[in-house]
Amino acid sequence: MKKIELGQVITIIANLGVIIGIAFLAIELRQNNALLLAQNAHAQFSAELDRRGRFIDNTNGFAEIIVRQSSGTPLNPVEEVRLAMFANEVLSGFQWQFREIQADRLPENYLDLGTWRDIWDTIPQLGDAFEEDKAQLDSDFVQFMNENVINR
Repeated sequence: MKKIELGQVITIIANLGVIIGIAFLAIELRQNNALLLAQNAHAQFSAELDRRGRFIDNTNGFAEIIVRQSSGTPLNPVEEVRLAMFANEVLSGFQWQFREIQADRLPENYLDLGTWRDIWDTIPQLGDAFEEDKAQLDSDFVQFMNENVINR
């Protein structure tokens, strides 16, 4: 029987230490990714609430612009751009809600299709933004919008 030398024992222990260290690192990375996803979801949710709050507070004048547009009053170019930018923000919020529900980070009843449809019908620029950005949007989201909001 061959005798194991002290150097071989130390090498085996060192190799085991490296393997255990790599396993520990993999676990830490997984936990870190989950934390980053949660932080991102929270930041997006806060942005969504902020957007809704700004619209409700109407400190930015969007409600008046939308009412004037709905009544057929022409908008000036600055109002058109502001409304187009707002439409892009709303569309991003819609897609974010859809993704979060798909990922089970928001309850399914969070999505209010009636409100989405009302907003879609009220802001024509939302349709323009949707058509312009369709190639960059998630295909599942585009299909969902077509089936549940646009072609209802």
